[in-house]
Amino acid sequence: MFMKKHLSSATTSLKMWYSLPKLLTFFFVFAAFSFPSISSSYPPPSNHFSYPVSSPSPPYDQSSYSDHCDSIVRWSKPRTYVASQILNRHTGYYTGGSGILGQKSSFPPFHEPEDSIQFNFWSVQKTYVPGLFMIEGSLLFPRSSVSYYVGNVSKSHRPSSVSFKLSGFWSESSGKICMVGSSSNYLGHGRWLYYPAVLKLYNVMNSTNVTSLISGTLESPMKPNRNPHYFEPVSILIIWRQ
Repeated sequence: MFMKKHLSSATTSLKMWYSLPKLLTFFFVFAAFSFPSISSSYPPPSNHFSYPVSSPSPPYDQSSYSDHCDSIVRWSKPRTYVASQILNRHTGYYTGGSGILGQKSSFPPFHEPEDSIQFNFWSVQKTYVPGLFMIEGSLLFPRSSVSYYVGNVSKSHRPSSVSFKLSGFWSESSGKICMVGSSSNYLGHGRWLYYPAVLKLYNVMNSTNVTSLISGTLESPMKPNRNPHYFEPVSILIIWRQ
């Protein structure tokens, strides 16, 4: 009697063991079809001022450049990449920018933002117009760490730097640069808030001078009336190193 019960129990366990791969297969097939539908049905927050996570900034296009820059440096079709002395990193200072650059730290001691900037070029391309180059780069507004005390414990916090990715054109003969682009702020749930911008620089010469002083502005093309994309104009002075 004991032997029959033992054999019956062993047979039942063996059947469960052989059926386990089938159960696992069913589970994975069920998960593959069910989980995407669950995640896609989760509604992101409503925000018509934002872009999907796959596009953290609106793409560069000729029409946006022509609208804001053709009166300064005209658009031309790029041809070939070239080496240029303007590919160096350039530093400078700024004033303005309330709305994106003028926020005080929310951490003690509530310091004022820094006023330094860094301008980095990624690429320079010749165009079909002699002396006219298509350029790409970034304008960075860095932030330093802030130290403060909570009781007797020293803590530090580094506010997020603000960076604008820009594309545009440089006229070697006039020394003018005009670029369009944007900075972006991640809102969560796959949404981005972007800040479109137009950069205008003057006196940019590709010469053998040791340094030169470049002036210009970074402006928002948006209207200021309660627009979350808008920021106050930024006045810029850049030390141009050759």
